[in-house]
Formats: sequence, structure tokens, C-alpha cells
Amino acid sequence: MLRRSLTGLVAFFVIAAAARAGEPFRPDPLSVRREGAGFRYPQAGWTVLHIEGKPYERGYQHGRLLAKEIAGHIRTLSVMQSQKAPADAWNMTRTLVGATSLRKFDREFLEEMKGIADGAAAGGATVDGRPIDLTDVAGINLAAIEFEFLDAALRATPTGLEGTQFPKPAPAGPKPEQPHHCSAFAATGPATADGKIVFGHITMWALYPAAQFNVWLDVKPEKGHRVVMQTFPGGIFSGLDYYINSAGLMLTETTIRQTRFNADGTPLANRCRRAMQYADTIDGLIKELSTGNNGLYTNEWLIGDANTNEIAMFELGTTAERLWRSSKKEWVLPGTEGFYWGCNNTKDRKVQLDTVASVLGRPEDVSWRPSDRDKAWLGLFRDRRGKVGVEFGKFAFSAAPLAKLSSLDAKITTSDMAKKLASHALFGPPYGRVWAPKVTDRDRYPEIRALVPNDWTVIGPIEPGKADRVAVDLSDPPASPPPSNRTVPAWTGTLLPKTDADLWLTAGSAAYEPVAALDSGEKSTARTEAVELALFRFRSGYLAARANQPDWKRTGGAPPAPLDVELDRDRWHREQVGYGALTLHELRGFVGPAQFVEAMDAFSRARAGREVSATEFAEDLAKRTGKDVVGWLAKWAADPRIEGPAFAVNTWLQAPESALIVYGTRADAAANREAAAALRDGVLNGGWNVAIPAKADTEVTDSDMKGRHVLLVGRPPTNAVAARHAAAFPVTFGSASVRVQDRYYAHEGTAVVAAGTNPTDPRFSVVLIAGLSADATYRAAGRSAQQVSGEVCVLPAGGAAKPTVVTRPKPPVATKASAER
Repeated sequence: MLRRSLTGLVAFFVIAAAARAGEPFRPDPLSVRREGAGFRYPQAGWTVLHIEGKPYERGYQHGRLLAKEIAGHIRTLSVMQSQKAPADAWNMTRTLVGATSLRKFDREFLEEMKGIADGAAAGGATVDGRPIDLTDVAGINLAAIEFEFLDAALRATPTGLEGTQFPKPAPAGPKPEQPHHCSAFAATGPATADGKIVFGHITMWALYPAAQFNVWLDVKPEKGHRVVMQTFPGGIFSGLDYYINSAGLMLTETTIRQTRFNADGTPLANRCRRAMQYADTIDGLIKELSTGNNGLYTNEWLIGDANTNEIAMFELGTTAERLWRSSKKEWVLPGTEGFYWGCNNTKDRKVQLDTVASVLGRPEDVSWRPSDRDKAWLGLFRDRRGKVGVEFGKFAFSAAPLAKLSSLDAKITTSDMAKKLASHALFGPPYGRVWAPKVTDRDRYPEIRALVPNDWTVIGPIEPGKADRVAVDLSDPPASPPPSNRTVPAWTGTLLPKTDADLWLTAGSAAYEPVAALDSGEKSTARTEAVELALFRFRSGYLAARANQPDWKRTGGAPPAPLDVELDRDRWHREQVGYGALTLHELRGFVGPAQFVEAMDAFSRARAGREVSATEFAEDLAKRTGKDVVGWLAKWAADPRIEGPAFAVNTWLQAPESALIVYGTRADAAANREAAAALRDGVLNGGWNVAIPAKADTEVTDSDMKGRHVLLVGRPPTNAVAARHAAAFPVTFGSASVRVQDRYYAHEGTAVVAAGTNPTDPRFSVVLIAGLSADATYRAAGRSAQQVSGEVCVLPAGGAAKPTVVTRPKPPVATKASAER
């Protein structure tokens, strides 16, 4: 057992070191979840999902591993269809699926979707109280993509009455604007630096479902080619669309104006997946896309072949299509040799005409004119002709107009990378800012979340290592009820201090009574932890207050002015409360818990509402218990030896004007910067009205930290200051996991907030706000001004904050001596 534990710890630290050194990404074994031959793990905001085998078994792996996300995706689609009656809307979608599309999927993909449904149901996924089924999964693959364009397709489809003149005038509704959905490019030959393919795509969509488009699916089927794609929970095809297969084919698209609906055709989800799983060449790919086209979700496809370095552009309408191929030197415009681009703007006139129900109706403008994004592509290409590479794509996708506000990702690959099924990929706004919901969005979709930017990462097939333990936030233990705070009072009676020297007793009595009551009740792990946490708060409050004594009190100098005493009273009161509560706790242990409570209750009842002195208390308790309370208190007061952590995660809120925010730039730089802003705004607008300065880790030295509560945003691999002072915190990080005591956490949605002593100034705290992903860090920072007190506060994915104590001090000397006597 010891060997297994040591092996796990060595792997834990090796992975963390590799991440810091900038080595190729390797999943943290603790973050990997498995089902049969399938597995999932987080990578820079993506959920990488690997499935393999026969159709049903690979589908079952998919459903079981993404059960929660699949149920959430259906809920999102339902609410998007109807905020008032989402269940009714989804039932209508199911009817539409069954009537138009379900029986047009190939058997192989029906079996895969059946497996997804059964796996999700086994994982507890439900829709409106019933287990998810095949029709639901088919609906996932149709509702958000193809069915969204059904109304537009029907408008473009002739009714048979076109050209007929009727006696009454008919209103003409405005033609809907083509939305911004994608930007994409494919370059080769004379356009690129090495003559090989460079291929990229960016998605634009609505914010509400955007966070669910982060699934990077790696399918290794029993038959056909291995395929990687960006998709959504429950997806059997990309939908976004971005694919690479093991034959070296690359496929992406931008949506163009919707053409007619062919009711006899098959769903694009089926045709796309079949094309990428079975096509070996560009010709084969085009044939699969075209055969049985139902017309929905009209696209301008960009295609690449890593083996020949040929690229193609294919506008696929319902009754019209147009193909350009680099092998035939077919270019859209003179001067664009080696370069195809797409941005939701149909280029071919015949395909444009396919969007018009009849040329005999009201006039339509079917000419092509460049949009702002067309002009941006052409300008970028003109300036970088012959130099196109990966950096060209990253630059293009970093700002408007090619990256609109609604951009949610970016992907780029090359011929060499595609042969390895690899891509440069970024999830989240590629322009480096948080995409926050508008007020109207929050009103319509209460579950909507801001989308947080992540770093670029190289993503591709990886066989992750196996962990020798399970992270607590990835297991599914039965939920235990929270500990009850209802207790019978340990004692009653409010005491008043006769002098300031007696305040420790009266304030300590009020502070410690609920803890003594909790500790005297029915024993449980939860109650024990609650008592331990309360004692930590007393210790840290006392020690932090002592550390900040003014010079005149610490040095015992000249008596201060009365006003100085009053200015120090708040700090002094915190010190006395902590001292008093801890003194009573240790005294309770000395005389015996039951005897102490009985004597304390008698003393307090008899003197309720009266002034009392500590001397009077000690003498009375000695008589009632028969113990030398007077002697014990004298020794304790002379040297209480109260030890342990001096700061809690929220101590800094007592003096926010002394705080400094330091955000990490080693990784997750954009997200950490935005998280720092969220933290600053939370304090500014949360009642304190204090604007805390924020600096990058590259701008901060140890001298800047002196005299400050330092709030570090981003875990040590992302924040240089956090890495430099990692020993100050009672937690340890892996590359995508964290250890708190003997518990490991590895869910990408989990965060920890940990407190320690500022290494440059022991009067102040240093607090680490660290998520296991960029998104988790951002959300933890936004909550940090409302943290409950603890040495560490774990913010588990989807759960309530869990404050805890890691550093347990040794028993005080006075108590130890008493126990020995």
C-alpha cells in the first residue's frame, strides 16, 4: 500500500513539473474518467472524449462519460426553443425527429446513438423525469443545427403557387439576415510558407449553448477511419464543423444562406459522419456529402488532403453546387492562388438562386459582394501571401471582424499535424476577454454563464496514464446530509465585563457556547469537522490580531493617547474573543466537558446581566468542579502557546484597503486577468467600496508584497508569484488536480482558495485563488469576496463551498501539562 501511495505521489509531482516546464500536454491521471475502453479528461477548457469499438459499445462509453453534460445540453436546447414551456418544446422536437429524420440514419449510427442514450441513462441522465432515450439523442444531433434552419429552408422551397397573380395584395416579410456563424480558411502551395496545407476555423454562436461546444471527440471505430472532431455532448458528428480523419482528410465549413428543403434527403449528421469515417479522398468525401442531401444547414465546405496537399472549396446547395479545387487551379478571385476562405457569404450564383423559391416572385439580389470578413481575409492574405502558417491563423482569429463578439473557439491544423490527428485549439473567446451575458440574456436564460478564454493548446490523441486513487469530486458517493446546527444551549446567561481585563471571559463565553453545544451533542464526522473549523477561526482570529498589534502595545512603550486606544479597540476585541474562546475550550478539557458545562451554566445563570470579573469566575468554577482553576488560568495566561495558522481565507476582508491582487501570466493569462478584475469588482461593488490594485505576476517583487494582504489569482503553474511562494499554502497542485490533506480533487470545475502567511510580512496574509481550469479560477475569484472562513475553502464543481482546516496545531502546553497531572 505504501509503494502504491508513493508511486501516486511521484506521478503527481512529475506531471506538475512537466506542465511548468512547458512540455507537451499530458493529462493528469487523476483527472481521467474511464468507461470500458473509453475515457475523458480536461485540456485547456476542452473535454477530450475518446471512444472506440463497435457502434453500441462506443456509444455507451460516450453516454456514460458525458451523462450529466448530455442531460444539461438537452435542457439548454429545450429552453432555447421555449422559455415558458421547455418540456413541451422538446416533446415537439422529438415528434419532428421521429417524423422526418430518425429512420434515415444508417444503422451503424443509430446503434451508436442508442448506446449513447443507454450510457447516459445508466449515468442518471433524465429528461423531464424519464431516462434519456434514442429519440432524445437523435434530437441532440438535429435540433441545434439542422432544425434551426428548417424555417428558412421552407421559405426557400417552392409551394407551387409561385408566379401566380392573386387579386388581393400579400404582405412581404423581410428576408432574415444571414447570421455570423463561422470564419474559416484553407491555404496551400504558393500561399503557405512550406507549400503544405494550413487549415483553420472559428465558430460564432449564441452564448447560452456556447459552453457546451467544448467536446473534442476522438472516435476509433471498429470499421473505417479514426476521426477527431469538435462537437457537443451526445454528438455523433461535429455540427460546428471541424474534422480530421486518419486518412489525412480535413473538413470544415461556414454556413451560407439556407437553400431549399428536400424531404426525401438524409440528415447532414449522418452524411458528415459517414464521409469522415469512410472517405479516403476529396472525391469520396464530396460524394458522401452530396448523396441524399436534404438541404438543411447549407454550407460552404473547405476540404484538405494532407497526403497530396490539395485543398478544395465546395458550396453545397440543395439543387445546385459549386466545387473549386487547387489541383485544377480554380480560384475564387485573381490573386488568391493557394487560398480559399469562408465567412457565411455564398459566392456561387447558382447556389444563391437555390435560396429563392422562384425567380418569378418579388425580386431578390443574388449577387455576391464582399462582407467585412471577406475583405479582412483578402487583406490578410495580400499582406502574408507565401507566408501563411499557424501564426497567420492565430492572428486572424484574435480580433474583429474575423472574430466577432460571439466567437467561442478557434482551431488550426497543418498537413503534418493532420497526419497525427492533431490541432492547435483554443476554447473560449479567442480575443482574450470574458464573454459575459447581457441583462436580457440572464432574464431569458437563468442558467446562462459567462464564457472564459483559455490558452491555445495542441490537442490530439493521447493515451493517458492511470491513477491509483479516485479524486473525491469525480466519484459519486451518496450525498450525506449537512450537519445540523440546531443544538441545546450548553449554557445560558449574558455576562458583562467588569473591566477590559475581563472581556476575554464575557466575549469568549458568547463566542464559545455554540461550539461547546455542538461538541456536546451526538458525535459525527461532520460535527467534529465543524468544531475544528470553529476553533481554527478563533485561533486565526487571535493570531492575526496579535500579529497586527500597534508598536506602542507590542513594545510596551509609553502609555498611548486615549484616541489611539479606541482606534485599536476593534483589533484588540478580535484578539480577546479568540483568546477567550480558546481559553474556555482548554479549560473545558482540564475540568472535564460535562463538569465544565454544568458549572458554566450555573455561574452564567446566577449572574446573567451583571458585571463579572475573571477572578470571580475562576474562584466559582474551582468550587463547583473541585479543580485548581485559579492556578490553571494563571499558568495559561502567562504562556498560552496558541499556535497554528494565523490567517483564514477571508481575513483580508477586514482590511481590503491593504490588499493587492496579483494575477498569473505564465498560463491562462487572459482568464487570470479577467478573474482579477472580477475579484476587484466584487469588493468594489460588494459593500466595501474599495478599489484594490491589481498587477501581473511579472510586475510584482517581494518588496511590493510587504505591508499587504496578497491575493494570488491562478494556481502555481499559471502564476509565477504563487509558484515562488507555493510553500506558504497548505495545498499541493498537480497539473490538473489538487491535494487538500488526504483528499485529491481533479474536476475541471473545482477550485480552491487557500490562506497562508505572507512570506515577506508575517502581519499579513497571502491567499491563493486557484481553479483547476481557467473557468474555475474565474468563477472562484468572483466569489472570493463572499468566502466562508477556513484555512482552505474547496469550491467543488456544482457543489457548496467546503471550508476546512489542514494545519492542526499541537496541543497547548498548559493543556498538555494538565493532562499529565
